[in-house]
Amino acid sequence: MKRGWLAAAAVVMAAEMAYGAVPQEINFQGRLSDTGGTPYSGAIDMEFRLYDSESGIVPIWTETHSGVAVDEGLFSVQLGSTSALTPGLIAGAAELWLGVEVDGDGEMAPRYRVVSAAMAILSLEAENADTLDGQDSTDFAAAGHDHDATYVNEGQAGSITSAMIVDSTITGTDIAADTITAIDIAASAVGSSEIANGSIAVVDLQDGTSLAEILDDDGSGSGLDADYLDGLEAAHFSLSTHDHDAVYVNEGQADSITSAMIVNGVVGATDMADGAALAEILDDDGSGSGLDADYLDGLEAGHFSLSTHSHSSLDASDGAPANALAMDADGNATVTGTVKTPGLLTGSSTSHPIVIRRLFSSSVAIDTLVARSEHLRLTRAGNNDDFRIYNDHATMNFPSYVARKYSATGVVVQAGAVPAGGDVLIDLNSNDEGVDIILGNPYFGEHYTEVHLFRYGSDYFWLGTLITTWNQ
Repeated sequence: MKRGWLAAAAVVMAAEMAYGAVPQEINFQGRLSDTGGTPYSGAIDMEFRLYDSESGIVPIWTETHSGVAVDEGLFSVQLGSTSALTPGLIAGAAELWLGVEVDGDGEMAPRYRVVSAAMAILSLEAENADTLDGQDSTDFAAAGHDHDATYVNEGQAGSITSAMIVDSTITGTDIAADTITAIDIAASAVGSSEIANGSIAVVDLQDGTSLAEILDDDGSGSGLDADYLDGLEAAHFSLSTHDHDAVYVNEGQADSITSAMIVNGVVGATDMADGAALAEILDDDGSGSGLDADYLDGLEAGHFSLSTHSHSSLDASDGAPANALAMDADGNATVTGTVKTPGLLTGSSTSHPIVIRRLFSSSVAIDTLVARSEHLRLTRAGNNDDFRIYNDHATMNFPSYVARKYSATGVVVQAGAVPAGGDVLIDLNSNDEGVDIILGNPYFGEHYTEVHLFRYGSDYFWLGTLITTWNQ
């Protein structure tokens, strides 16, 4: 559809508007044709926009009419039928211009100026004006208002206060006879200036009135200052806030009793809290306290060794032999007897010897026991350097051993099983400096023993170190 044009004007409101409510719609009629002047017939979409100026960009109102019926170019729509044209919208614009767009083809030019037909909608506001003679509704009082908060109603009881009466204006003629009693006079309303000097006599006072008046106003802050109390002046009394802190100790007063206040030798055990003496000693004892006791658990100092003492020897448990374990100045230990462990080697409860000793070629006999495991025993062999392993079991062939021989050139391992009733030679030479021997096979559940031997000197002197036994 090519852009056409509209040749139409807003139609003035119907005649019945003067007699009924003003409609909030504008009837708009026009003639639609194509650019060649051929009138269009059919249904077409139209969009209408109101602007507050002829060249305005942003509309203040829009409304779309879909499928507007056009017959030989003529059409008619009711603006405001789907998007309300409110009096406030129209009243807020100095002038109104209507733009029309047909079938999304862009807004046609020029726009149409909206005249008196739209302005008739403003007559809706006539029934409810914003102001009256320029005055807002809040400037007026409601018809049912009153002035009770400001004025006194005629005959209104209890409405006249003292502050409302001009001073000295009430005369005797304003007061009815015998109408004023004590309850009509406010407290302290009659002052000294209203009473003639010397005119109040005893007969004018009720019995006890003077004393009651004094009692009503005496006490703290009254200013009443008597000369005597029961015939005594103030100097005979102490102030209520006085104390005797400088002379006496208050009951329960913390840290009030000093050593000088206690008679020497009078504090007994019953005067001290349980554990107080011990707690005081413990609080101050220790290094540097100077506390020097005579006894410790009933024993004198001679029964104890100093913290820096040493032992050069140990006796056997029964005293014989004496010096069963002795240490010389070089730290060498001498054991008299054998070193024993519990009976793990055979599974019995008896003890079996594990030997820690020096082995000399010239003094140790052949087959002298060095160590043993559950089935194997290690002894000195006939040669100076050698050791031999025996299997004491008559039928078991699996007990095994491992020997690691150390020398300056490296480590040589000798290992294998010891046949039942047989033996194996651990052949050492003068180059070997030490040997570690494991007796037994822990993987078969045997007990096994480790022996660590070291050569000392050229006289085939072997020193055995600690021998330990494990049960795998």
